[in-house]
Amino acid sequence: MKRFAPSLVFVLLLAGCAAGQETDLTLSFSETGNTRAPELLEAAERVATRRLESLGGPARGARALQEGSGAVLRLTVRDPALRETLVRELTSPFSFRLMMQAPREQATLWNDQFGGFAETGITEKDIAWADAGMQDETGFVVISLTEEGLPKLKQVFRENMDKQIGVFVRDRLMSRKLVTEDDAENSVIQIDGIPSPTIASIFADDVVVGTHVTFRPLPVEEQP
Repeated sequence: MKRFAPSLVFVLLLAGCAAGQETDLTLSFSETGNTRAPELLEAAERVATRRLESLGGPARGARALQEGSGAVLRLTVRDPALRETLVRELTSPFSFRLMMQAPREQATLWNDQFGGFAETGITEKDIAWADAGMQDETGFVVISLTEEGLPKLKQVFRENMDKQIGVFVRDRLMSRKLVTEDDAENSVIQIDGIPSPTIASIFADDVVVGTHVTFRPLPVEEQP
């Protein structure tokens, strides 16, 4: 379970210019996320802006505004239907799973191209952070694990030599690799060969925001 500190609650304000409609969401940071709150707030701003743009909406520069001990993230959304879709996407659950390739009878998830995958027990609850980088004009993402997740990762690598491992985000296969002896004492999950550093940064933002930020709509009676 994610643990959230009640003292670190932020407000995401999605302002609709048409008819003056507004929608408020609270942003709650996980215990791990609390230690990097400024970075998470910026990442949440980028994620919300990209989501709006991907839905075909004009994002007029999302702005994070500090207000006392909290903050407001303001986006302009003209279309009420578009605003509803954006809120639904931001509040939908995030999932991350490290899985091992497995025969159909043992698989808990199936990919049409690469076959079946089984759980390793490593999920979004084990993620500490994700950082993006560039190498040879391609991007990569390094996912570091919590103190509880690190021993599990090493055990998974040691017990699955010469098997394929897959990274699934929201049940979609994002990357796969063959586990080798070099991975036996690996302390991170590294995803290489991402087409560009920009895509790597987008992926890293999605992982850290999905893992450490929870968006919740305010009850109607609490709306301004």
